[in-house]
Amino acid sequence: MKVCLKNLKYLFYNKSINEFGYYVGNCYIENGMITGFGNEDQGFDQVYDMTNKLAMPMLTNIDCNLEDIIFRKLQSNWDTTKFSSLENTMGQILTSNNKDYYEDIAPMSLFEIINTGTGLIGTRRCYKAVSEAPCYAFCHYPVSRSLHLKHLINQPSIDAYIGSNTSPNIIHGFELRSLYDCDDGSLSLIRDNMKKVKYIKATIGMNVLMSNVVKQKWLKDELQVLNTYNLLHKNTILCGCNNLNEKDIKRIKDVDATVVYTPLMSRALNCPQGNMLACEDEGVLWCIASGSPSSVDCINMFYVIQETARMFPALRKDLIFKAATINPVETLNKILNVDITNQANFTVIDAPYDFSDPNSVFEYLFSKNPYEMQPILMLNGTFVTYQKENKAEDQKNILRSYYKRFDQYAGNPNMFVTEVPQKP
Repeated sequence: MKVCLKNLKYLFYNKSINEFGYYVGNCYIENGMITGFGNEDQGFDQVYDMTNKLAMPMLTNIDCNLEDIIFRKLQSNWDTTKFSSLENTMGQILTSNNKDYYEDIAPMSLFEIINTGTGLIGTRRCYKAVSEAPCYAFCHYPVSRSLHLKHLINQPSIDAYIGSNTSPNIIHGFELRSLYDCDDGSLSLIRDNMKKVKYIKATIGMNVLMSNVVKQKWLKDELQVLNTYNLLHKNTILCGCNNLNEKDIKRIKDVDATVVYTPLMSRALNCPQGNMLACEDEGVLWCIASGSPSSVDCINMFYVIQETARMFPALRKDLIFKAATINPVETLNKILNVDITNQANFTVIDAPYDFSDPNSVFEYLFSKNPYEMQPILMLNGTFVTYQKENKAEDQKNILRSYYKRFDQYAGNPNMFVTEVPQKP
């Protein structure tokens, strides 16, 4: 299949010089791969007139837990303790009432995220819904002792769960969540089963309190705990990371792990913000993502990058955009030992303006209302159209049933009581 994108405005990333470039003309695609550029538009199976369209590397959101979108109703006055307690309490209630809860909720989130131009995501569980969606997905199998996840920790469950979900768009991994929710059994389980998955996702350094709780429990810092179980390496994705010092960042660089910042989620949870510039200066591969919609109420990555720029005016716009597009794909390349960089994976938006260089493109992207962009996702040279199943009333009933339980428990102060882990 030969495709021509005619009259295209194209913001691209040049890996050889580590810079963005800008091109106007025709882009040629064959079998999902970018094969060249020029002025020809004959001899193609499909020609798309891209006049007044801007194509860019596809948006990514590798920390956006799809099922948490249902918690939007309760997001206010957050801190990390309340957030963790909500997930434990409400997650246990919901799953005990409906074993298909995660798969019920995921299509709503997928519809929203894909139709905002995002083609690579990271989420827990939700394998069935994700396998049927047009996107790449880091799918985390949660290994934790938290209230609503500890029942998953058994060997047959892992084999059955991962073995029965083998769609080519899914990359399987283990999720540690926070280390204070883990013990020797859960970490040993991951270490002994690493050959079954491609990566590990762990939340570390969200704030000083969480880091100190881990030290109290393990008598080691978070990176030392991971290293003790051989869980700190190039296939490790570290989220949170607000409470990292210079020595921590160097240790992450030494093992070639990836760091994922969620600045909007950290702001919502009243956490300090991570030092993205320090990672950039040290050469650590770092990404930005939305984080859980239960805390940020948003999985639109244009909004995330714009808010990140407002929060960190010293951080160059091209670095922020790279962290939301190029760096997560490089993480996927590193984990899978493949290179999908030249695949025709684009986020396309309307742009009836003449740009002069990459900087003028960034000024446009960072200033335009993110909810007016109406992006289209192209994967492997094919424009994506993704619709939820036509079960609108069924979905409304699902929401009604969950929100009824929310209304029942939202006023209960005990739902925000957590148990502080003790020393082993």
